Amino acid sequence: MSDYSREERNNRQIILWGTDGQEAVDNARIVVLGSDSVASEFLKNIVLHGFGNVTIIDDAIVNKEDLMTNFLVDANDLGKPRAQSVANLLSELNEDIKVTTKIQSPSDLS
Repeated sequence: MSDYSREERNNRQIILWGTDGQEAVDNARIVVLGSDSVASEFLKNIVLHGFGNVTIIDDAIVNKEDLMTNFLVDANDLGKPRAQSVANLLSELNEDIKVTTKIQSPSDLS
């Protein structure tokens, strides 16, 4: 945990959209289908902004192409569920958010 209060960490955002807006961001629930390189860029941005609860739904396994295109996975993740690897690094970017994964194909959702 950092030595800064939540308000100190989010000071710029509070100036931008006010305390009510920041509270909405803190309490937001975001579901992202997939964890490829494009989804990872989006996930990084919402995690750094402090969106409180993020769920990643994906059943892909980290492969060699991911190592070249997805900055949220590394060689140690090869062969592991990509959603979990991405979630682990997102949690390191902002320890105040909750990142969960569901290892399931997004196309199976209805």
